[in-house]
Amino acid sequence: MYSVVIIDDEKLVINSLALGFDWQETNFEIIETFQSSIEARKKIPLLKPDLILCDIKMPHLSGLELMAQLQPELPLTRFIFITGYEDFTYAKQAIRLGASDYIVKPVEDDELIKSLNQVEQFFIGIQKQFAAAFEYAVRVRDSKNIHLLRELLEHSLNLHFPCTFATSLNSIGAELKDKLLFYEWELEDHLFFYVIPDSAQLKDPEIIKKLQKLLIKKNILGFKYININNWDNFPAALYKLSEEVYSFFLSPTNVLDDFEITLDIAKEKSSFLTLLEKARLDNSLKDFIDVLTRSDELYPVTERTIEETLKIYDLTMSILDKINNEDPRHPLYTPPQILTQYDNFNQLISKLLELCYECLVSQNDTAVLKQIKNDTFRNILNYINQNFTEEISFTEISRLFSINPSYLSQIFKRELGITFTQYLTDTRIKYAKELLSTTGLTISEISEKVGFNQYIYFSKVFKKTVGISPSSYRKTTSN
Repeated sequence: MYSVVIIDDEKLVINSLALGFDWQETNFEIIETFQSSIEARKKIPLLKPDLILCDIKMPHLSGLELMAQLQPELPLTRFIFITGYEDFTYAKQAIRLGASDYIVKPVEDDELIKSLNQVEQFFIGIQKQFAAAFEYAVRVRDSKNIHLLRELLEHSLNLHFPCTFATSLNSIGAELKDKLLFYEWELEDHLFFYVIPDSAQLKDPEIIKKLQKLLIKKNILGFKYININNWDNFPAALYKLSEEVYSFFLSPTNVLDDFEITLDIAKEKSSFLTLLEKARLDNSLKDFIDVLTRSDELYPVTERTIEETLKIYDLTMSILDKINNEDPRHPLYTPPQILTQYDNFNQLISKLLELCYECLVSQNDTAVLKQIKNDTFRNILNYINQNFTEEISFTEISRLFSINPSYLSQIFKRELGITFTQYLTDTRIKYAKELLSTTGLTISEISEKVGFNQYIYFSKVFKKTVGISPSSYRKTTSN
């Protein structure tokens, strides 16, 4: 909603505008009215309204004079002037000075709606400009994009330093606007960006208490702010905010206490990331898996950062693509594109491990595939290796590859010496053995992950194939 202040020295006009027009049918809401332009001049900088609906002719301080005084302080606030027929000269002057529109008294609903739509389109345009500038500045971290965002902020807000920038997932809304005096923009994926001119407010215990309650009430995550003293610090502050807004992803603790972040000295790369990079360079998927499985030990919560978390994701996708001999399919992602898919860091690591294990099983079957001379049969085996965790039937394979079931059965016997069912089972059991040896997943969870719908049936098939139960196998491999 866009906030509106009405100023007119005639109470009747104020009542007509405030009560005689259906504001609920618009995206605007009245937050204050004034009969005195002098009083309005004192209080409006604190209210920071989006729109001022104002009479042109008022005693002591005219509407034009009021706009001229407020524009340097509130460059984004729009003005719509109310004027009489004899005030046309002033109205035209108001438009030249930057007013959005003027309406002739008495104010007709249609005219007011038309003017409000113009103001709304202005803010939508600013919103799009800012969101695009912010996104490119974060995605493409070069000086050109940063400079564009800086110019937009300078032109729109006339900022003075020191100043505070903040971010959150979901909007703080208007409930604290009168306290924090912030400007707010919605960016991508429920990410909000704020400029808070008076950073001292964030040191006020009363405001912090209200903020904590609001974050819980409105399910707002990742509220973080940073103080900067000049534009030189702006790029680093912007990058830091764009990552720290997702810090709850790394650890759920202190999300309602530790709001302030600082521009620390550059942190050294973690040994965990170094080990992953080495495994990637050596093209060793087993070493890569070994490092990932020890994430709790090698990469404690206190060392984790969003930047490195994203690099871990990219390294995993890179080694999988390389092993599968595929061109890179996974571009560098911004935090929302990855982190919103998972609840926390451990869940992300579990998913990456799952992808690695599937690739490892597929890699182990590559030697078998290379010995197969029948192209169609090789494609069938490759399809099974890629989809064995799903429900696959012999009939489905025959139909999918347009091959006679009886002939397909003969090919399995001739090329591998086993049936389709045996090959599918062996592939699933291989994957199950990897998971039992290298993860803490329950046997029931492993059963589901490798393509068995029933835990009891999985245990029976595992024991028949391997010779011992899944739990016994896990014990032998952990010693």
